[in-house]
Amino acid sequence: MANEEVKVAIQELRRKAAAWFERRERTLGRTPGRASRTRPLADLLSELRAREVQGPISSGAPVDGNLKNAAGKAKAQIQLFPAAGIIVGTDAMTEGAAKYGAFNWRTGSVEMLQYLRAIEAHCLAMIDGEDIDPESATGKSHLSGILASAAIIADAIEVGVLVDDRVPGFAGRMLRERAGA
Repeated sequence: MANEEVKVAIQELRRKAAAWFERRERTLGRTPGRASRTRPLADLLSELRAREVQGPISSGAPVDGNLKNAAGKAKAQIQLFPAAGIIVGTDAMTEGAAKYGAFNWRTGSVEMLQYLRAIEAHCLAMIDGEDIDPESATGKSHLSGILASAAIIADAIEVGVLVDDRVPGFAGRMLRERAGA
């Protein structure tokens, strides 16, 4: 199977898995969400076997018949996210845990605009040449605050507690027009 065929097969498996999880959650009387997805790997592997996934995968390496390798290619490729981003973001998460309590963003809803405002404030400070947040008790960087805020938004989306309180606007369109896009 060529790389493109493998990608299509993986996308189809993901679509089927998402539909399966949604049906399962509804059957159990729960609101479908990504937090409780636990479809057995055996089901996914049997579908891969049925499709006879063989040949080169996205890495270009030949598949040696090991279905674990093929199934692993369908998972999030977390090694592609720079470890430095995780480590730097942890500085703000550690300071936040001391100030507000560990995992405080999981105890209720997360208002998106609050975190976007924090990201914007940190970005503006960095644009002005300020690297260290003067309001930080531990001397964390503005970059750390940006990464932590973005991670909390992503987590809230996945857990289903994000309150999307953004105001519809036109800034994105204006920026694209000015860039000639």
